[in-house]
Amino acid sequence: MEGVLIVAVLFLLIWAATMTVIVWRTSRDERRRAAARIAVLAADLAEADTETPVATDLFRSAGSSPSSSRLTPVLVVGFFAVLTALALTVAASRGGHTRSKNIALLRPDEPLEATQTRAVTDSAQHPVTAGTKPTPLDLITLAHDRVGDGITIRGIVRNPPSGVEWRNLTAVVFLFNRNGQFLTSGRAVIGTEVLAPGAESTFVVDIPNAIDVGRYRVSFRTEDQIVPHHDRRDRGRVAQVK
Repeated sequence: MEGVLIVAVLFLLIWAATMTVIVWRTSRDERRRAAARIAVLAADLAEADTETPVATDLFRSAGSSPSSSRLTPVLVVGFFAVLTALALTVAASRGGHTRSKNIALLRPDEPLEATQTRAVTDSAQHPVTAGTKPTPLDLITLAHDRVGDGITIRGIVRNPPSGVEWRNLTAVVFLFNRNGQFLTSGRAVIGTEVLAPGAESTFVVDIPNAIDVGRYRVSFRTEDQIVPHHDRRDRGRVAQVK
């Protein structure tokens, strides 16, 4: 969407510049033709009878009217084109800023080894409604298994006693290579359809064709929102499995 807005802005700016040049050239040519007509008529009048009355304002209105009448609507259209371009630019910049808030960045200072796969959990805060935040879930365990070219991520998530009831909770896993570049993702509904306050549930996410995985990130969500969570594992935030 951002690319479309940028192309539209560039098109409108080019169009406005082109129309300005066309209007300027048209106005210049019109003035030249008017001056030539005036010179020819003036020469003809000089040869005519001097007693013949001549209107002094005969050429004044004819020389200025066409160019000004053509210039005004084009300038108005160009003005609105520039305003539209500025509005699209502002909308694109705001859209990009909003999207950047919703991306949980990986920590680039974490060391990586070729023989290890590291799991980085996502604990970003996403409010249920405006002004309120749900009680974060607790990630109790997290592990992975290699199955051929694929990978299976499994763990246990707990809803604190002070939490709210969650229905159809889904575990989402994002895979990254050893350079931190996104590879693919997978998701699966947790083992319990309704996760009541104080209850626990397992989750298993199978992702095929997961080659050269350096780390993965786990998050939880419902159909319409991301559910925050805390990492409660004994070994800390990063799991290492050889």
